Amino acid sequence: HGLRLKKKVFSPVSKKMVNFKFLRFSMSHNYNHQMNDNDIADQLRLVYRLMRFSRNQKWWWALWLWGLEVSKVNAYMMYRRYHEL
Repeated sequence: HGLRLKKKVFSPVSKKMVNFKFLRFSMSHNYNHQMNDNDIADQLRLVYRLMRFSRNQKWWWALWLWGLEVSKVNAYMMYRRYHEL
């Protein structure tokens, strides 16, 4: 199934903005519109990294810090989502 969507585009023939009708698969449409939380979580993980200054550590230390970072960001995202009233 597809979604019938409209988008304003410039028409060189009429030299103005016109509505352009097109079909989009509902699966890709839903995926693209629900990715916002993942993008924000990735940005937060990049800003609040714990492994920024740790070099020459054991492999398990890097894995543990990554897990801690992901847990902190996910906890913050859940708190923000469920406490906005």
